[in-house]
Amino acid sequence: MNRLFYQNLTLAVVVILSATLSPSYAFKQSDSEQLLRTKQCPRCNLSGVDFEGNWHLVNANLAEANLAGANLTGADLEKANLAGANLTGADLERANLVGANLTGAYLRGANLTGANLSVANFKGANLTGANFVGVTLLSTNLEKANLTGVYLIGVYFSAAVSLKGANLAGAYLTGANLAGVDLTGANLKGAYLARANFTGANLTGANLTEANFRATNLSGANLTGADLTGHKGYYLKQPLVLFVPRLPPLFLPPNRPIRPIRPYPYPYPTQPSGV
Repeated sequence: MNRLFYQNLTLAVVVILSATLSPSYAFKQSDSEQLLRTKQCPRCNLSGVDFEGNWHLVNANLAEANLAGANLTGADLEKANLAGANLTGADLERANLVGANLTGAYLRGANLTGANLSVANFKGANLTGANFVGVTLLSTNLEKANLTGVYLIGVYFSAAVSLKGANLAGAYLTGANLAGVDLTGANLKGAYLARANFTGANLTGANLTEANFRATNLSGANLTGADLTGHKGYYLKQPLVLFVPRLPPLFLPPNRPIRPIRPYPYPYPTQPSGV
């Protein structure tokens, strides 16, 4: 009797713990239907929802919605309101987020490969460990965003992109183009900056301690108050100019014809007889 009681009690505890601690992505079907019907679903539970494909969610209101683990591959979220939304681990590959509002959104570990983020607002958003490979960043606002450990390899930042006060500690910026970008007060501690282009960038007060340089271009960048303590590798502070020596003019004796240069191979091939 006591043994059976304890077995049932143990089973009940296991079920309760599984329900409360396991990372389940059980979205509400009613919330999903509401979003597709009205495009208005603030604070909805859409965790793990599958919206892969050309879902037209232009101007949708998803403020503070739970979209953790959602599949939004290729979704059209132009000018959508995702302020404060939870997009942890969401798949936003090739999604259209032009002009979307993601202020204070939580996108830890999200996949944004190939997404269009032009004119999007990520101010104060948490993008830790997100994948930004191949994204489009034109006039994107990333002020005070947390970009720790983000993959931004080879990404082109237009000069209108703002990274003021952004946290890029340990971020991968290999080969990225940040020419003219405002990085005032940004944290680039331990960031990987090999072959990155910071020409004319504003790095006033930036933290570049322990940053990993290798042929990094800092020519014309404003480094006033920047901290480069303990950085690794080397960087260029002046543009690289190749020296081409000026050769004297070719001297030719007077009244001497210039002999034509024979093309390769030498000598001239002989013409077959009888032709």
